[in-house]
Amino acid sequence: AAVHSGDRVGGIVTSAKGQLVIPPTARENTLLRLLSAVVELQPEQAAAPTAGASDAAIERLAHLAHPGSLVLLLSDFQQISTAAEPALQALSLHNDLIFGFLYDPLEGTPPPAGNYPITNRESSWSVNTQESSIKAQWAHRFESHREATQSLCRRHRGHWMEVSTDDSLPHTLQLGLQRRHRPR
Repeated sequence: AAVHSGDRVGGIVTSAKGQLVIPPTARENTLLRLLSAVVELQPEQAAAPTAGASDAAIERLAHLAHPGSLVLLLSDFQQISTAAEPALQALSLHNDLIFGFLYDPLEGTPPPAGNYPITNRESSWSVNTQESSIKAQWAHRFESHREATQSLCRRHRGHWMEVSTDDSLPHTLQLGLQRRHRPR
């Protein structure tokens, strides 16, 4: 819709595999380039995120975004630190920010009771979700992170949108963009 109405679309895609900057243009192929960047930067195997990469991407975005832009930060926000606060503040002064909190439902709700083996190719362990304390810690960890991210959103006068990996991304984005026009 943005491209069809003449708006410019661009983005910065960051992952443990690297970062790609797609400069804003009013062409349809920009959206395809953004989607291609997301696919291209998917790691073949689990990898530790690069420390500071998300903060650096937000700082770069603060320099690239034109005043009056709609800025969608679509992330799990696990790697964003207080070092990003000045850039978020700068972005929020002249732009409309949307914090798209991307999560997997399994992050908030543990799997059914059982003992689950887990490996990261370097070590192995198991999680026993039959224990009520494990279930409580699981849910608490997710809720604490969600609340901290919502607080970050409020501090920078952003609009909040939750994006589950189970949801249809186009539909979720459409609903989230509609909600941002309603009074908060």
